[in-house]
Amino acid sequence: MEFRSSKQTDLEAVVSWIGSANECLAWAGPDVTFPMTPEGLKGQIACDCENSYCLVEDGRVVAFGQLIKKGEHHFHLARIIVAPGARGRGCGRTICRHLICRAQSMGTRLLTLNVYQDNLTALELYRDLGFEPGPPPGTTPLPAEVVHMRWRG
Repeated sequence: MEFRSSKQTDLEAVVSWIGSANECLAWAGPDVTFPMTPEGLKGQIACDCENSYCLVEDGRVVAFGQLIKKGEHHFHLARIIVAPGARGRGCGRTICRHLICRAQSMGTRLLTLNVYQDNLTALELYRDLGFEPGPPPGTTPLPAEVVHMRWRG
């Protein structure tokens, strides 16, 4: 599998993986509307080649994720999704490991993510990768159903 910066055409695949408003909310939070287009999604998630990455297998995008700079030495993993046909094969773990390594190479001291508490598969994965629940930075509270996690390395 190849890990690389995302291209506009990759968003066509990502959009095709999301079949309902609930799936969209679970993946991207309340700021992304459903239904979506690749062009609209690009603007809504501020997707560019410096913050968005893909995992590609046999020429097809099988996973997508973002690494958002939140402050000096603080990066945030966001919008991680695996193609329905590639789920259960370790693609989520692989793209997360690549994102963590990318953040480390950029000097992160704080690596965070948010996940809905009912997304048990993702919660287990993030714990296995070294993330622990913790208070979100800043003063803006998260919705009660969202778990904020910090990477302990």
